[in-house]
Amino acid sequence: MNKGRLLVAHPSLEGTMFERSVIYLYQDNEYGSAGVMLNKISDYPVSYVLEHNGLSGEPGGNTYLGGPLQTSSVTLLHTDDFSSKNTKYIDNNICISSDQLMLEKLAMGNQPWEWRLMVGICGWSPMQLLAEIEGNTIHNKKCSWLTTDADTSIMFDYDGDKQWEKAVELCSRKMFENYF
Repeated sequence: MNKGRLLVAHPSLEGTMFERSVIYLYQDNEYGSAGVMLNKISDYPVSYVLEHNGLSGEPGGNTYLGGPLQTSSVTLLHTDDFSSKNTKYIDNNICISSDQLMLEKLAMGNQPWEWRLMVGICGWSPMQLLAEIEGNTIHNKKCSWLTTDADTSIMFDYDGDKQWEKAVELCSRKMFENYF
């Protein structure tokens, strides 16, 4: 099971929205897998999402493109020092929330120590992610992924390509440690 781990796009994965992506997997079970992309910044600040939901506040920060599914949903990936009505503990002090109270708290300045606000999620049907991790092809494109333990520094301290590069370095280091 990959729940609570990072899914890192293999360098050969090109030509899709997942190219050079880092995904935090918050679900991986017999019903399928789900996660949020961490390193694709949207064009909208968090204040825009709050305003769109009838709230005002300036918590700062960017909104991220969490994935191509459920693009009208807003999800907060955060450390466990924060909770809302439907907060779900994932692993290693990481939680995920998605409700109006979470947005109200952000608007009032009640924020977790580390967090990212996402629009949309990534999802895979049962066994689909496993096939992609093992390097099978989907729609005639090679869809291979690297996986590694979640690292909060990589998850919250970097954006864009730099975040992906740090995640690939972590995967490489872990692979090297396992074999040598």
